[in-house]
Formats: sequence, structure tokens, C-alpha cells
Amino acid sequence: MRYQKSRKKFTKIVVLLLLIAIETVIVIWQQGLEKVEEECYQPVGRLVEVNSHQVHMVEKGKGKPIVVFLTGSGTPCAYTDFYPLQQELSKSAKTITFDRPGFGWSEKTQVERTIDHQVMELEKILSYTSKAKSYVLVAHSLASLEALRFAQQYPEQVKGIVFLDCGSPEFYKEDSETKSVAINRACAFLRVSGLNRLVSGLVKPSFVGEDIRYKNLPEELKKLDLSMYNRFLGDPDNLENILMMNENAETVLSNKKKMDIPFLVLSSDQDTGWTETQKQLGEWSTNYQQIVLKDSSHYIHWSNTDEVIALINDFIKDKH
Repeated sequence: MRYQKSRKKFTKIVVLLLLIAIETVIVIWQQGLEKVEEECYQPVGRLVEVNSHQVHMVEKGKGKPIVVFLTGSGTPCAYTDFYPLQQELSKSAKTITFDRPGFGWSEKTQVERTIDHQVMELEKILSYTSKAKSYVLVAHSLASLEALRFAQQYPEQVKGIVFLDCGSPEFYKEDSETKSVAINRACAFLRVSGLNRLVSGLVKPSFVGEDIRYKNLPEELKKLDLSMYNRFLGDPDNLENILMMNENAETVLSNKKKMDIPFLVLSSDQDTGWTETQKQLGEWSTNYQQIVLKDSSHYIHWSNTDEVIALINDFIKDKH
């Protein structure tokens, strides 16, 4: 009996040590691949100096207004996230995408992620592109705060705002930062442990839109997009942005007044409560339209790409 107990204990120890060894190899493998991919995939746009760090931006097309895409929380790469929209809309307007600090090809920053710092950085990025300060902002999710705050500070420059399944400042003031941090940390574990990379060849998670984005990208961009996803899922550079969510929403709310700027709110139909929340954005504009797209997801520009492109094209036609 004592022998059997000792043998079971020994077996458990061996299995545990084996699992630790396997996981160690996977972690080293993940870190090694990140470095290889960083060298392999070079910036597709240009790097500009913003607050002593380099920001990667991609410009495409000509004309006015300039369509500026603002990524939501934790988006790994703006270039692939907005790729089909930028490709199509650049046929009739100048378009700009840029990576958040620490994501894509942009450098990390030590600058506090207050909403006013974000707006200051956006204004600096835009100063590199054109003397014609005439913008339509296209914001996804949490980027609604940045779009609204930019419009508060530079109302004469903003000709319109398109919200892609965005929450309102009223919503983000009360939304749980703890919940968002927990999701970020869970994603970080999957990335650092290498588990995410192990399964990403078979399963692309829907909660970050990767299941739709990867499938719909052209073949030459799929490897780049998957690399960015595996490198930046749950990245800690997004933590401060999450932890500032309630405070940033309060800043926008404390400066609330109705704007004479057209709003187009494109909402998903997955959650009635979430769609209702977006109606609050109508209180911010004298010219507001909300459209709920059928069979859509939170990454509405991927689940309903053609509809979104057509609606934005119609929206910018008279904004010259």
C-alpha cells in the first residue's frame, strides 16, 4: 500500500514537471516567434514623431474631407482592422489609419492616457498629413470618447462623425473597468503562455473580431493580421486606457453640449440594451441618424463591411 502511494505521488510529480517543461518550451517559442515576426513584418506606412514616441500611420487617397479611422480598445493593428474600409473609401477621399501606442508598428509611450492627451496626439498625427483641416472621424467602440472630445476641442475641423457600434460617454462613465481589466489579463495569459498561438491556426475568437477579420482579408494580409493578433492580444499597453475609461468619459460629459456636427451611428443588432445605449449619442448632435444593421457583430465593419462602406460613402458625399 505504501509503495502504491509513493508511486502515485512520484507519477504526479513527474507529470507536473513534464507540464512545466512543456509550457516553458511553449513560452520560449512564443517569445521567439514574436521577435521573428517583428523583423519580418515591416511598417506599411510611415512613422511620425508624437510626444517623443513614433506613431505608425497609413495614408491613402486624395481629397476632402479626410476620413480618419479610430480603433477601439486593444485593436492589434489599425491597418488590417480598417483595411477594406480604407481601400474603398480612399477612392473618393483621403483616408488615415494609425496604430495606438504599443500596438502595430507604433512605439510605446509613457504619456498618461487621459482623453485630452489622446486628442492632443491625434491632432499632432493629423498635422503631418494635410493643411486642409477637414475631417470625418470614423470611430469604433471605445473610440467614441476620443471622437467626441476631438470635436469638442476642434469643432470647426470636424465635418461629421461615424460611430461603429460605439458606446456613449454616459455608458462608459458607469461601465466596469474591473471587468475590462479582467478580460485583458485573461487574454494576456493566453498570449504569454503561447496557448493562443497554439490554437489560433484553428480557432479565431469572436470577441476580438478575429474570426471575421482573418477570414475576409486578402491572402497576402492574413499572415500579417494573425501575427499582430498573436503579438498584441491582451497587451498591457491597453491597461491604462481601460483604467482611465470612467474618468475619460467624465471629462467628455463635463463639457457636454449639442454640436452642429452630423452623426451617423451604426449599431449592431446582437444586444438590444447595447443598441439602446447608443441612442444616447443622439443627445450630442443636432443632426443625428442611427441605423441598426441586421445580422451584425460588435466588429460591425467586418460583419457588415459592404453596408458600412456604402453608408459612410453616402455620409461623406456632402461634407466637402
